[in-house]
Amino acid sequence: TTNLDGVPIARPTSVSGLFYDLERVEVLKGPQGTLYGRNATGGAINVITQKPLFGEVSGYINAAYGNYDALNFNAAVNLPVGDEVAIRVAGTLSQHDGYYSDGSGDERTRAVRGTFRAKLSDNITLTVGADYSLSTGVGSGATVFSNRLDERIGIRDPRSGPVFAGTLSFPTASFLSPLTEADFQHNSQWGAYANLDIDTPIGTVTIEPAYRKTHLNFLSSAASFYSRINETDVQKTLEARLVSPKGQPLQYVLGAFYMQE
Repeated sequence: TTNLDGVPIARPTSVSGLFYDLERVEVLKGPQGTLYGRNATGGAINVITQKPLFGEVSGYINAAYGNYDALNFNAAVNLPVGDEVAIRVAGTLSQHDGYYSDGSGDERTRAVRGTFRAKLSDNITLTVGADYSLSTGVGSGATVFSNRLDERIGIRDPRSGPVFAGTLSFPTASFLSPLTEADFQHNSQWGAYANLDIDTPIGTVTIEPAYRKTHLNFLSSAASFYSRINETDVQKTLEARLVSPKGQPLQYVLGAFYMQE
């Protein structure tokens, strides 16, 4: 299971456009329990974004350029609003041309994230965040030529047509047809969450509601046949837990977790 700031991401297709302006990434072996996110027998990957910093004006810009007209751009700005309130806005752009001769294997990703953090009192801290990402372009690519890998001949390249025409499909007892329809993808997702931490004499109480919506819209021939997907996935989660203070002889974690997809 992949978790973003403590919120489990239900669909593997929903992790695109999350890995920027990060504080850290935790890779935890399984099994993981039902608290701190959905249970995961195989382990968990925790993606933890950089939170706003109080009383500090800061930011950065990173840019890189490579072959296939690859362009990577990351930027973030941190702004204080009073002594104990701050906001942070970050974004990323990642793109490159297709690695295959038919233009497939490319990337066009745009993403932005905003986070608000406030220390409401000595014992209460509130964090609210939202993010959006969009992936477009042709999409994944592949080749049917095992002996001409250096040429990167794409499946929809005219040179691939004779391979399909000469391949007999046993279930239908007919030869395959070349794949000529243009692949595309237009996948978007956005999410929002709130995290309320309350320090009490018996431990820290955390309440974290979250919402995420993903829209997948793509046509792919990377498997040597067409895959057409047009779906919308919505998930709602709510987690509440109590964690005992550190250094006590008795350590405990109590909580409840709800998820609807």
